[in-house]
Parts: sequence; structure tokens; C-alpha cells
Amino acid sequence: LFAIGGEPRLVEAMGIYRRLASAGMESDPRRWWLCQLRMLEILDVTGRNTDQIAPRIRRLREQEPDLGGADTKRGFEGLLARHQ
Repeated sequence: LFAIGGEPRLVEAMGIYRRLASAGMESDPRRWWLCQLRMLEILDVTGRNTDQIAPRIRRLREQEPDLGGADTKRGFEGLLARHQ
């Protein structure tokens, strides 16, 4: 849904990512970090609540400085650069 794009699909994707993330980092850390990144990417793409992106990434970095690993860290840093 995220890759296909379009407002209705992105709204649906956001709901799915929220449900997956609600299971917590403990259930599957890799999935949790990817969900966090995708939710912020959806905000970025839709232009909604973009003021929340940089603060959220900073809070996530406090939890884990490597932001879930090299690939997700690149995604978070790209978003942070656009929304600082």
C-alpha cells in the first residue's frame, strides 16, 4: 500500500503500521523500527503533521542511537534533514 501510494492507500497503510507497531518493540524490533519509519514517511508524503517528524526522530534516537540499524537509520536521517 505504501509503495502504491495515493491518499486512500496511505491512510490504510498508516492504520496497518500503527497496529503492527502497537505490538511493541519487544515482539519484533526490526518490524517495529520499520513501522516507525514508514509512519513518518507517510506523514512526509502526505504533508500532514510534518512538524511532528523531527521531534519524533529525536525521541527515537534517544531510545536507540542507531535508529534500528543502518538501513532504517538512513531513512530517518533523510527525513530529519528535510524537516529540521
